Amino acid sequence: RLVPMSGFDPLVSLLMKIALPATVFTSLIRPFEADFLLDGATIFVLGLVTFSLFSAVSLGLSRVLRISPQRRGTWSVSSAYGNCGFIGYPVAYALFGDEGLSLAVIMGAAFNLLCYTLGAAMVRMDAPAGERGGGGAGWREVLCTPINGSILLGLVFYCGQIPVPEGLMT
Repeated sequence: RLVPMSGFDPLVSLLMKIALPATVFTSLIRPFEADFLLDGATIFVLGLVTFSLFSAVSLGLSRVLRISPQRRGTWSVSSAYGNCGFIGYPVAYALFGDEGLSLAVIMGAAFNLLCYTLGAAMVRMDAPAGERGGGGAGWREVLCTPINGSILLGLVFYCGQIPVPEGLMT
């Protein structure tokens, strides 16, 4: 084994809290183009519509496929929301460069918003009726993640055309 099991948590933390947000931030540092903002807004709205549709279809399929009512919510969330960030962002960057990564991350923001709100509500469907309660992530936990923070900061730097020192870009 190249990395012992005890080494995975720090590596994943480094990737998800530093490396990926830094990559996302730097992908948004580019010359201003109004078309890019329009594309980003379009991608975000399409992401909201698409993942909402995936949720509805997966719930419908869970009935058609006769998934147990105690498992429908979990099954539906697993069907509608795959992990697109961990591997998806590097693939988008490799295939489409900085602009593709930036747009994929904006789609990921729509994904996160729905996964941790609508998705959490779907999972709560599995609990007995009297035990469903709140339980989902709060808005702060959904919106204040390293990736979402890097998107917001990147968009501020992009819209304001704030220069970033070359040392930070590398």
